[in-house]
Amino acid sequence: MEKKMGEIFLGENWLLDTANGAKLYHEVAVPLRKKMGIIDTHTHHNLRQIVENKPFPNIWRAEVLETREEYKNCDHYIIQLAAKLPGFSQALARDPQVSDYDKWVALSKVFPYLEGNHIHQWMHLDLKRMCGIEELLSAETADRIWEKANKCLKQKDMLPQSILKKIGARIIFTTDDPVDDLTYHKMAKNIEGITFLPTFRPDAYCNIFDDKWKSNVEKICQLTGQETTLKGLMEALRIRHSYFVKRGAKASDHGLLEPYGLRISQKRAEQIFQQAYDKGEKFSLRSLGTKEFISYMMHQFCAMNQEKGMVTQIHYGAVRNANEYLFKNWGTDVGGDISAENVNIVEYILPLLSEFFSGESENQGHLILYPMNQVFAHT
Repeated sequence: MEKKMGEIFLGENWLLDTANGAKLYHEVAVPLRKKMGIIDTHTHHNLRQIVENKPFPNIWRAEVLETREEYKNCDHYIIQLAAKLPGFSQALARDPQVSDYDKWVALSKVFPYLEGNHIHQWMHLDLKRMCGIEELLSAETADRIWEKANKCLKQKDMLPQSILKKIGARIIFTTDDPVDDLTYHKMAKNIEGITFLPTFRPDAYCNIFDDKWKSNVEKICQLTGQETTLKGLMEALRIRHSYFVKRGAKASDHGLLEPYGLRISQKRAEQIFQQAYDKGEKFSLRSLGTKEFISYMMHQFCAMNQEKGMVTQIHYGAVRNANEYLFKNWGTDVGGDISAENVNIVEYILPLLSEFFSGESENQGHLILYPMNQVFAHT
């Protein structure tokens, strides 16, 4: 007899160990969530997919494949975890020659071994809440769940927009490069009941250690008609920042190894820019020049945000693209990131906090910190 989720796993009182906890959740939290809806201030939603509102072809595409055109863009949280087990691999998951069904079966075979991990819980929550499927995914249930889920996905209330409305989404922040024209945000205004707001994410123009940094600088300066100097780059970013604000942006977002906020002079920043751009000098992830340049840029971004009433969000503590195999074969954002150790938080961020996020002035800035390692969460 196959295991079902029942009361213990994913039941209405799952994770609620006390009567008071259950009472608070069901009588306070649930009604409040239904009244307010979901306000998600940081996502990586593919807004094009939501705007086009096309049905998901099958459960693999719904749960794992993030975009229809690029097989490299799998949900790397699922793939990276499953690939640690024999019988499943990154190459298989991203191979366009392998059918979606075969990939689903391969994932199903290793999925029971992920029990206790959030990925295991989240996917089963999806299957239960969206399609009423209460069997646990395994080699034995793979075919049944494939058929039931695919039948479920054919229903009109399982289109991308319908799913978001079903779960109570009200406001969703996307994550966007400053050069994005935000076309799909304009189109998304026609989606009734949900507001999609862009978020200004300028990492590509700060990371002088990245091989693509120079071409990224040229791209944004060309777009805005600015010279490729530090002054030109900052003006280009200000122009795009204003563009985002006019189109509803309420926040910027920054992915940093450490929350750099040292006070760096413009003269020093210009020197580093010239070294990196004009002379082609190489900077490493942890080099002093990298820390100084990003610190200077962060002060500029916080000033822009303060002027426009924007919130600053900082994700820190992640080493990006640490897995060379993944990076060489599929590029960035495919699950090759790891949590950093020995992250300097207080020393770097204090100057930034002192200048923009302390005191009681009317234009005091607002900051959200997202530590990528739970060791730093207490800070």
